[in-house]
Amino acid sequence: MPIKHTYSILCCNLSLVLKISVIILIILLIAIASFYGLIHPIYLEVRDVIENQNFIVSANELINHPLHTLSSLAQSYVGFFENIKWQTTFVWMIIVFVGFKFFFTLPLLPATKVLYVKMSTGFDVGITNAFISTGFQNLLLAFVSSIVLSIIDLGLLAAILALCYGLLKIMGIVAIPLSIIIYILLLTARMAVICQWLPEICASESKNIFRNLGNSLLFSLKKFRKNFLCLLFINVVLYAVICATALFSFGVIPLIMIPIYYVQYCIMTLTLNFSYHKSKYYTDNGSTIYTPNRLF
Repeated sequence: MPIKHTYSILCCNLSLVLKISVIILIILLIAIASFYGLIHPIYLEVRDVIENQNFIVSANELINHPLHTLSSLAQSYVGFFENIKWQTTFVWMIIVFVGFKFFFTLPLLPATKVLYVKMSTGFDVGITNAFISTGFQNLLLAFVSSIVLSIIDLGLLAAILALCYGLLKIMGIVAIPLSIIIYILLLTARMAVICQWLPEICASESKNIFRNLGNSLLFSLKKFRKNFLCLLFINVVLYAVICATALFSFGVIPLIMIPIYYVQYCIMTLTLNFSYHKSKYYTDNGSTIYTPNRLF
């Protein structure tokens, strides 16, 4: 039911997706402007390595000779990590990553707040009002989570890149999809552990996000399997759509998927939360009420 209702509620909140799209665009411009001084030299170094090592592959080669091209890319991947000067860029890349994560975390709590009120009462409080009402909570949540989750995510990413780097020399091109699958599983597990933080903040009268985190962890760990499987489903769908459309849509559809995934993730966490507490919620625009009563 959480998966079915997530897509049903998503279809009823496409206007929120559009608003989140605008917010993400504004946030992206602010983030780029804020970190341009750090991004530009990193970009120049990466570009120089790519140009000097001839890592560029044309779309025609990828379509006409996919296996050969992917094998070449795999070797290029190894060469890239052997030539990039990590000692001069690693710290700056971490700072940029944490900074971007902070900015892109900001819409999550307001979006969840809008959806929580709409699903529980049928009333639309509006994304602007949600930003104002969550104010300090939202800034503190973005600050804390951007630092903590960045450490975890960068650790996972570094481990997967190292694994892929090692497996490429042993398994060849098979190492890339295998590493991606492992990364998706690990990332989903991390998401499942804290997926109830946002709903608990919205449902609680307490303004203490750390107390809400403690309460959410009790549920997240107790229902980890359910949370993991539901989040894994939407993650797999996301990556499948991106992989299937990135090349032929020239990256347009993957960009469209970003705000859709924002709202979809928030809805999924809320349906799981309502299901756990066995609370009634609207599955559409205020006409159909669902009472969770099935175990999963």
